[in-house]
Amino acid sequence: MRSVMLLIWIAPLMARAGEPQPLSSSWSCFRGDERNTGRRTGAVANAPRLLWTFDVKAQVLSTAAIVKGKVYLGTSEAGLLCLELKAPEKSGKEAWRFKLASRIESSPTVQDDRVYFGDHAGVFHALDALSGAELWKFDTASTGAGGQEIISSAVIVGSRVIFGSYDQNLYCLALKDGALLWHLETQGPVHATPALVDGRTFVAGCDEHLRTMDLATGKQTAALELGGFSSGSPAVWGDRLVVGTSDAQVLCVDSKGAKVLWRYEPPDRKFPFQSGPAVTVLNSSEAVAIIGGRDKLVHAVRLSDGKGLWTFPTKAKVDASPVVVGSRVFAASMDGNVYLLEVETGKEVWRFAGGGGFVASPAVGEGRLVISNDEGLVYCFDLAP
Repeated sequence: MRSVMLLIWIAPLMARAGEPQPLSSSWSCFRGDERNTGRRTGAVANAPRLLWTFDVKAQVLSTAAIVKGKVYLGTSEAGLLCLELKAPEKSGKEAWRFKLASRIESSPTVQDDRVYFGDHAGVFHALDALSGAELWKFDTASTGAGGQEIISSAVIVGSRVIFGSYDQNLYCLALKDGALLWHLETQGPVHATPALVDGRTFVAGCDEHLRTMDLATGKQTAALELGGFSSGSPAVWGDRLVVGTSDAQVLCVDSKGAKVLWRYEPPDRKFPFQSGPAVTVLNSSEAVAIIGGRDKLVHAVRLSDGKGLWTFPTKAKVDASPVVVGSRVFAASMDGNVYLLEVETGKEVWRFAGGGGFVASPAVGEGRLVISNDEGLVYCFDLAP
């Protein structure tokens, strides 16, 4: 993970409903929805059943997308893979692969039978989701500033697709053909995945500022000092935005990007937060953010005032972003384990030892959990109780 990164909060031209989707729905983008909530409703088994594994034979840092019975994920050497979600055997079945010499860390976004992702050469791709055929591509080097890796996952806003690049630019392309609509130069690499809410665009990170942007023009309208770098993708809950920083803090910012409402700082160990938070509601109707830390802990923080509710210890850093399903939360660690915890208490319910460390986050869709480790093994679990 790079030490200098940016996060983005993007909003659509029209606000969309923030209601959580059920476990049976697709997982079409990095955090499962436009607000990066990392949340699904429904009940899961106390011990999810492993259905199949697939050996990519290359490192996988890209979080999967799950749409219409297919699993899409980027790899370090094997290009973009499409696997059958309901593989008939214990080993996953490959549907197709888009071969690419460049590394892919960008998590794919799938919409209307198209797959969108960026690569380490600075090229953004649109593929046919059914066949893997390339529909168009956009080389960021064409702007004169591009050509560096794209790790940020894409967000789709109406007829536009938006993503960030390590060339310090935020790009907006026409969804139909990849034509450049605008690009905005920032003060550092743009790493994290966009989120959508209430017609506003926010960019924050290396310069320790949250910048409010106009989506139509890409121009900055306001800036807020955060006091630390931002690397994990933000989560939006109502009128609040939650994000972790490299300064060992979790921040809550008001929806207008005008002020910091609170800062949570672990009392004992000071390590960066590289994970993006998941947000949900407890039985008490209290909203909570759950985030992994490089202090080897999973943290639950109350959204109303930033009070820490519980922590769960792992044996290594937690860069993967947690996913909440109903009253449970999945968290993956570089210690090689996927954990299932109670949202209310942080109590461990189940764990799976996958061997290699988990950088890619869990993807939960169509009744399945899919996650890949850094040794190239893809795991698919049945979540039915």
